[in-house]
Amino acid sequence: MLLTDKISVIDNIGSNRKDIVNITLGMFKSSIGYYRTTAFNSFNPMYWIDLIIFLPKHILLYFEVTKNKNIFKIFNILLSIIWWGFNLIILLIGKEKLINSILEFIN
Repeated sequence: MLLTDKISVIDNIGSNRKDIVNITLGMFKSSIGYYRTTAFNSFNPMYWIDLIIFLPKHILLYFEVTKNKNIFKIFNILLSIIWWGFNLIILLIGKEKLINSILEFIN
C-alpha cells in the first residue's frame, strides 16, 4: 500500500533519506538567498527611500492584509493620508514645537 501524505521537512531535518536531504538543502539555499538579499537592501538607499515614502503599504504587507484587496486599498489610503498628514504637520510646525506641544498636552 502506498501512503500519500505531507511531511514537515523541519521535523525530519536529521533524516538521511535522499529526497528529504535534497528538500532540506533547497530550503537552506532559499533562506540564505532571502537573508542575503535583505542584508544588501539594508545598505541600499533606494530601499530606505521606498520604505519611508510607502510606509503604510509596507505595514499592511507586514500584517498580511493583502488577502482582501478592497480592504487593503481602503486601509492603504487611510494610513497614507494619516502618514502624509503627520509628515506635513511636522514640516509646518517644526519638530521642537511639536514635541513641546505634546509635552504640554501630557502635563
